[in-house]
Amino acid sequence: MVEKLRQGDVTILEYLFDLYFPALTRYAYLYVQNKDMAKDMVQEVFYNLCKNRNKIHIQKSVEAFLYISVKNQCLNQLRHQEVRDQYSESCNKIRKMEIEFRKNMTDDEVIKNETEVRLRHAIDSLSPKTRHVFNMSRFEGKRNQVIADELNISVKAVEKHITQALKKIKAFLE
Repeated sequence: MVEKLRQGDVTILEYLFDLYFPALTRYAYLYVQNKDMAKDMVQEVFYNLCKNRNKIHIQKSVEAFLYISVKNQCLNQLRHQEVRDQYSESCNKIRKMEIEFRKNMTDDEVIKNETEVRLRHAIDSLSPKTRHVFNMSRFEGKRNQVIADELNISVKAVEKHITQALKKIKAFLE
């Protein structure tokens, strides 16, 4: 039977499906506790059996192979569902924290916070050299001559980078 399956005999696959589908579905239901999902798990096992028929190695019986495959498919689905649930739960917690945080903020604080985020995005969008010059000027408080000396560029180049940065940031914030 296994050899015929490997050779692509579809009648063997249909026979196995008709013979084991109901029992395998009941077995899968014990794991997933959902009839539709149980059917999907069994169908997935038969799909994989058909797709990988020339690679399968059945050591005991076809029946044992199918039951083990269904069990593994269900366990993989449950693990995947658990990860999705944890991710969804984390996202919900973050949303709730953000809502609570915003509730406790005044309108001015909200506007300031949003402006800071937009400003950070604008600065991050600058070219690396322009961003570096801008940060040295505005956040480190260095004079243009000091920046020029440290970066080994002209004062005019420093002024050009700062002007470009200010124009781009202004456009970004409008």
